[in-house]
Amino acid sequence: MTPFIQIDTPQRLTQRPCPEVKQRGFTIMEMIVVTVIIGIIFATGAMLVGRSFEHFSTTRDVSDIEGQARVALERASRELRAIRGKSSNADLDIGTANEISFRNTSGTLIRFYRDAGSNRFMRQENTGTPQPLADYISALTVTYHDQGGASTGTRALVYYITVGITVTRGNFSNNFSTAVKVRNFE
Repeated sequence: MTPFIQIDTPQRLTQRPCPEVKQRGFTIMEMIVVTVIIGIIFATGAMLVGRSFEHFSTTRDVSDIEGQARVALERASRELRAIRGKSSNADLDIGTANEISFRNTSGTLIRFYRDAGSNRFMRQENTGTPQPLADYISALTVTYHDQGGASTGTRALVYYITVGITVTRGNFSNNFSTAVKVRNFE
């Protein structure tokens, strides 16, 4: 069956579309509109997925940094509880606000400090190699308190010690602190 009916007349031949056959397909404009709409849908979906991955990565980094800071402070507080005494500068050096040096009950010299070059919270035993405890530490503060809670600069009056660290990475910043009552301070 042909799509056209031919009518032969003596004057001329005429071709007309057959009324039973319908035109099929899409115009070029319809194809362009559909392509643009699909492109917009995929671009929006890609942005949402990208943001989700970015959020996951940031959350993971923040969790890791906070975990390091908490573990480092816990280790420092555990060792600070075992300061030998406060009778001499060799037992407890309160001369600086951004580090703490002391001798523990076994006589080992322990030093906690912030390495400004690498932004790490460090622990050093005697004169050995320092051990990094936490990364991204932008500040370390050590405050000495008397029995009433007031800040003191006199070693003989120290009753407890507060250690605070600030963790900073990119736009994230958080402060952590711990207060330690030393067992041998009475």
